[in-house]
Amino acid sequence: MGRTACLWIARFELQARLLAEPSWRGQPLIIADTAVLHPVVLETSPEGATAGLRRGMSLATARALCPAATILPPDPICGRRLARQAIETLYRLAPVVGRDAEGSFFVELDGLERLYPDEAVLAARLQRALVEDCGLEGVVVAVADQPTSAWVVARSARAATPPARVIVPRGEDATFLAQLPLEALPLPPALARLVRLLGWTHAGELQRLPPGALMRRFGQAGVELEQRLRGRWAQRYRVEVPELIESSELHLDAPTAELEPLLFLHKSVLDRLIKQVAVNRQAIAALEVTLRLADAAHSVLTRRFSPLRPTLDGRALLELLTLWLAEAPAADAVATITMRAVEVGVATLRQLRLFERQEDLAEEALSTAIGRLAAAFGREAIVRPVLIDRYLPEGRLRWEVVDPAATATMAAPPRPRAARQRPPASAADASARGEPPVSLAEEVWPVLQLLAAPLVVLWQGDRVRVGERGPWQRVMACDGPCTVEGEWWAEGFQRQYLLLTTSSPGGERERWWVYRDRAGYHLQAYLD
Repeated sequence: MGRTACLWIARFELQARLLAEPSWRGQPLIIADTAVLHPVVLETSPEGATAGLRRGMSLATARALCPAATILPPDPICGRRLARQAIETLYRLAPVVGRDAEGSFFVELDGLERLYPDEAVLAARLQRALVEDCGLEGVVVAVADQPTSAWVVARSARAATPPARVIVPRGEDATFLAQLPLEALPLPPALARLVRLLGWTHAGELQRLPPGALMRRFGQAGVELEQRLRGRWAQRYRVEVPELIESSELHLDAPTAELEPLLFLHKSVLDRLIKQVAVNRQAIAALEVTLRLADAAHSVLTRRFSPLRPTLDGRALLELLTLWLAEAPAADAVATITMRAVEVGVATLRQLRLFERQEDLAEEALSTAIGRLAAAFGREAIVRPVLIDRYLPEGRLRWEVVDPAATATMAAPPRPRAARQRPPASAADASARGEPPVSLAEEVWPVLQLLAAPLVVLWQGDRVRVGERGPWQRVMACDGPCTVEGEWWAEGFQRQYLLLTTSSPGGERERWWVYRDRAGYHLQAYLD
């Protein structure tokens, strides 16, 4: 059975702000978003709590109770910085670490029995690491079978002094939860009010009810309540890996401003950086390049590049560097080149594989082309056609902005269902062999060029031409007609489609997909 440790840090965001600005310590503080219409207190310091402030209180009431309180806006960057530091600290003690959005950190203890036979010793070490290395206060540690149980126990013990360490025996999650008051469980507001009206106070009172009783009484809310009472409610947290910012630097013995030598040197630095990132099974999501010039002021040029998705392909990144160096040459010779992987992502097995297959090369080539176009014209300018459910062929396409994550499927699209292995047979040939007739929609695949708008076709005898000025071509074969009609709820249409094989005056043959309606003949597509 797996075991999980939950480390609960009360007032996590406030502690992050105090670590960044120690001069605020000892003052009544309020964290509230004053940009919203009705701001409320998101967090308050112990001094503010002494004055009667609490979470969820309206900001106007908080100001009336404590006029001397300093109001701070939320700073998610500061909280993420402290969370990243805590993850790195815990990651040195355990291989699987995660966190939620409420100041809780989770450590999966599977496989650590040989290093730490006593869970209390491990809990104390985890607690001490956050206190000493990160400067956090009031860290509570709880160990249980289920993450939910550990989370509930840690929250219920957060008021203990000194900070508590609670070890729930194996297989005793439900028994331990039965001793806790119901307010310790994270109940939905409506269900919490109903529980108070019915007079229930402890989890054990509800655990003694027959299985399914809460579900029959409260529906889905009752199912969630039963799961929480037994520690089986899914406490969601995200497993995280420390962000290790890799960097590579090169000092030039002979500073240069020429493009070709600079590109060669950039490639050398980039190759070393990619190897460092790939060792950690990661890929570069954002690359920062810094050039220190050899002028008297030691000027610095910095540029950030973001590929469409995390990559280990040096060619794609080098092409982005080439565009930058060619468009904005340095004012003086470059003395130092520094590259940093400021953002990384999880590398796929295909990216880490030693030998690339041909489809991988095609996918990377497509990603590179899209990246270059996006860098030059913006991502909104890169579009692709998408089929929609319409009867009219010219209305079955719409253009949408390319999703970078979808480039893998764009590189090798699936073959259309109508592209069969044997050559398509005409309806007449199929009828002669006693086979079911083949529709023209299947017969004409694959389409070489579907026109965005049909063109008028003039037909005289055995000659056809497109428009008034197109050259006349002789009709060599004509298959069809095949009637297509639909969209009666809109304007409605009825067309008879023909597959023409034409011969130009120079002897070149073409295949046209032509339809006839009340307005005459029209060219829908050219076929191969």
